[in-house]
Amino acid sequence: MRILVYEHVSGGGFAGKPLPASVLCEGYAMLRSAVSDFKDAGHTVTITLDSRIAALKPPISADFIVSVSSGNDIKSVLKDASDSADAALVIAPESNGTLQSFIEIVKSTSVLSLNSNPRAIQEATNKAVFFHHARTLGLKTPETILLDACDGAESAKRTIRDKIELPIIVKPVDGVSCSGLSIVKDFSQLAPAMKKASGESSNAHVIAQEFVKGVAASVSLIVADNKALPVSLNKQNIMLKTSQFGSCYEGGVVPFNTSLNTNAFAAAEKAVASYSGLLGHVGVDMVLTEEEPFLLEINPRLTTSIVGLRKVANFNLAQALLDAAVSHELPVNVKTKGYAFFSKVSLNNPTADAFQRISKMEGATSPPFPSAQNGTTYALIQSFGDSPDEAALKLLEIKKRLRYILKGGKKSW
Repeated sequence: MRILVYEHVSGGGFAGKPLPASVLCEGYAMLRSAVSDFKDAGHTVTITLDSRIAALKPPISADFIVSVSSGNDIKSVLKDASDSADAALVIAPESNGTLQSFIEIVKSTSVLSLNSNPRAIQEATNKAVFFHHARTLGLKTPETILLDACDGAESAKRTIRDKIELPIIVKPVDGVSCSGLSIVKDFSQLAPAMKKASGESSNAHVIAQEFVKGVAASVSLIVADNKALPVSLNKQNIMLKTSQFGSCYEGGVVPFNTSLNTNAFAAAEKAVASYSGLLGHVGVDMVLTEEEPFLLEINPRLTTSIVGLRKVANFNLAQALLDAAVSHELPVNVKTKGYAFFSKVSLNNPTADAFQRISKMEGATSPPFPSAQNGTTYALIQSFGDSPDEAALKLLEIKKRLRYILKGGKKSW
């Protein structure tokens, strides 16, 4: 089949604007992983690339690349590319309706969409609504309050004091990853946290949420025809910070084995299966306490964890997305083998030579694309091992090689 894969950050959604370096490395890593899996399954793949990225000739196995130099052109480019494909996968954030709007473009053509229905996305990703919905299903969620950003911090402070103890988490209603998310340990931090959250969304409300102490994790599921199959529990490395510094997602581990695996799978499956119209890969974020999982949100799209999942799963993830959309079938006898570690690494802008060398380096899933943001860029690196210790050691070796090259080292491995 002819497959179109559109990833919003690297694919032209920011053409003509500064590229967000931290998010770019995640987006490109997901794009590269999806393309590789589709190619391995025997399909022909077309992608779009921001012209600034395309000019660097980064490593990717797509058959056809459409360069995009203007953000005003991306929707027409995507529509034209969809007309020449049999199926299309959109990788984009759901904040401000971005994911939904690009899926609508795909669905306006005759191409088969490998994404969830836009209405289902809207329903599943509203964090304030999800809190109530999950509780009606008997699932644990943190106490959550919807705040009107226009009412100000003093009004929010009075509301929060009656219901939640500090510290709390403040975040956008429709945010993704750690965008706009802050931890508030003192009420003096509430106003800037609300401002940061509302600045990352077009929604007039923000969320204040009980801070649940535990391990940040997610469950990856494949969904078809209201059936949800959990395939892995993943650890998330998240740094929670105040609004002054900004919280960030730093990487993760796939799979993550704990005594709560069965409970986490059951909770995620129940939550996802309760929404009609979800399709393909869906992630469920949660916090694992010592006793039980607390569900946070549903991500009805590919998530960064797939760069690790595809290394350990005994099935082709991209083909599973096609099978879910075409024949409503889920993978059978799903197993994982080994462990994948992946991490975002903050770096200085590389020279042209360093960029090309890192691009060819094993384990550099996304090379550090040069950035105009204070000269700071990010790479996403990944390792695999038969045990967690082996994978962790290999990840450290990859980091050392990366920094060695950036310092001008010429040794090759």
